[in-house]
Amino acid sequence: MQNGCRLIGQTANMKITRELLEEWEFRLTHICEQRPDGSVRFLKSPAGHQQTQDGREPMVYVWLSPEDGFLKAMYVGKAGLGVSQRLRQHENGFRHSGPGRKNFEQITRLLGEGKGLVVYARKSATTQILGVAGVNLYSAEEEAAHELLQPLWNRAEFATTRLKGDSAGDLDQFSKFPVR
Repeated sequence: MQNGCRLIGQTANMKITRELLEEWEFRLTHICEQRPDGSVRFLKSPAGHQQTQDGREPMVYVWLSPEDGFLKAMYVGKAGLGVSQRLRQHENGFRHSGPGRKNFEQITRLLGEGKGLVVYARKSATTQILGVAGVNLYSAEEEAAHELLQPLWNRAEFATTRLKGDSAGDLDQFSKFPVR
């Protein structure tokens, strides 16, 4: 237990539980599927949280692969206009961008091994900064999720990671996402 959260290990590719995702207000939204033509699509999960699936608010999302009763973080991202739109952008990138093709290769390898890939997302919190109310924290939440979950496929470097050996201070502040 760390600041009220159960962390299932602090190693690379942290395995997490659905209960922990619920505690962090992440909701199942999509399931990844490879089609017979070889394309990869993110389909809305029938069991998914409809308000999160269809929401157009800034969100943080995580691609997870079920493994040995846990969920392994594969990728963490942010979605300025909702998770469904961002996943459509990923699908387009699978064909038209270098990083997108790399994601496509990783996803098809995972699915080819008989493993699954699901997407969980959460509506990001807002705060007041410099006297401006309603500033969205989705970028900060993406960085915190990346720091906690250590996803396998992210290639971006975040400030928290760069500062770790410096004077970054105690990273326990990232052990729980902000409450709205």
